[in-house]
Amino acid sequence: MHFAKETVYNIITNYFFDWKYDMEKKQKGKGLKLSIFNTAIVLLSCALYLMLLAATTVVTKKYEKLVLAADTYIQLEDAAKDVLRASDYLTEQVRLYTQTLDSQYARLYFKEVNVTRRREAALEMMSGYSLDLSREDSLKRAVEASDELMTRELYAIALIASAQGHEESDLSAELDDTILDDAAKALSSSQKISKARTMLFDQNYQDKKNTIYRNLDYFTNGVLNTTQEQLVGGLDTLSYSIESQRLLLTVLVVLNCVIFFVITFLVVKPLKIFLRCVQERNLFEVTGAYEFRCLAREYNEIYVRSDALAASEAFLRSKAERDALTGVFNRYMFQQAGDLLKESNAPLGLILIDVDKFKSVNDVYGHTAGDRVLVRVAQVLDECFRDSDYVFRIGGDEFAAILPTIQSDRLERIREKILRVNEQLLNPEEGEIPVSLSVGMAFSPAGYHGELFEQADRAMYVVKQNGRSGCMIYTEDMAGQT
Repeated sequence: MHFAKETVYNIITNYFFDWKYDMEKKQKGKGLKLSIFNTAIVLLSCALYLMLLAATTVVTKKYEKLVLAADTYIQLEDAAKDVLRASDYLTEQVRLYTQTLDSQYARLYFKEVNVTRRREAALEMMSGYSLDLSREDSLKRAVEASDELMTRELYAIALIASAQGHEESDLSAELDDTILDDAAKALSSSQKISKARTMLFDQNYQDKKNTIYRNLDYFTNGVLNTTQEQLVGGLDTLSYSIESQRLLLTVLVVLNCVIFFVITFLVVKPLKIFLRCVQERNLFEVTGAYEFRCLAREYNEIYVRSDALAASEAFLRSKAERDALTGVFNRYMFQQAGDLLKESNAPLGLILIDVDKFKSVNDVYGHTAGDRVLVRVAQVLDECFRDSDYVFRIGGDEFAAILPTIQSDRLERIREKILRVNEQLLNPEEGEIPVSLSVGMAFSPAGYHGELFEQADRAMYVVKQNGRSGCMIYTEDMAGQT
């Protein structure tokens, strides 16, 4: 009966597997290949990052150019202001000198000209900046006007120095190149002072000042216009580069979302499904990426084949371990269990069971009926004990049971169970043969030992001597009975 059930199971399983495998084989080409996807993602990501790096480099360079243009404009504007400030400062000092006749103002004038040199430094910086020809000419005109103004100022200083009637030692060196003409030398001191003041306050002097202002203003406006053009052009390019960066970053975000989607639904989700299938000992669901689908098919093939092999091995093992008639463990397994439990220190009970007058059952009813009785006895005994207990058929009509981890105070309850089993067997359903059992029980506080079987056998012998159909627990006073 067991062999027939296993055979049917194997046939159904193999048929199901072959059908499922053939269906899945037709779909073998379906599913996203992670290897191809990974290569594509890596190449696309590298391309996008290189493009982003290039766009970032362009943005950086454009930004640096814009900063340079703005800095240049600021420097040129400051330089133009320095020229004006220096020119105004010289005008102020020379006018004060002519009005107060105090030589300290002349010394401050020459300090600015020879030491501070703001005008020269600013003009040098401005001359190095490339502009259109008209702007450069305006700068030249401003310089020429400034030089002419300085010549006029030096002449006025020389007139004042001459009017004072002596050459000041600290000014003489500065005035070596400024020589008064004969007409000026012929003037009186007051006339010289008046002439010097007129030279610094007349319209001609102011026109030169205005020429400097106008040309520097024209130059500064040219710098501003050029800078604005650079800024506008640079900002357009910068805006385009920033838009390119934004687009590339958007594509990278979308790409990351795609990667997240693929990992979540084609990798993580199938892995969770596979884990659940392993825990539930089921076939893998064919899902996910191409590689996971192939893995699932191969696993299912191995699983079903190994399951069929395990079922076949279990069947063969059951034939070696189980009694062919009753289905309980056989004598060989009884011996193996005894050897194994010899190493245990846990308490256990041993029960020996004999069907009373079984030979007469075979003689009267026949061996087929006797087999049915043995099967019924094995079934009742198997239902009587716990799941952790073991029932064996150790002879023709002899059975045994090993009760691991049983306590001695429970033996009496087990004896009552067996008495109820006897009542059940003596009062069977209609058509069944009434039988009874003689049962002997023995207890060991620590593992299985050689005398345990003899003790249970002596207890069973006492039952038989007292009319059979009963159950006795071994005690020390039974040791001498034979």
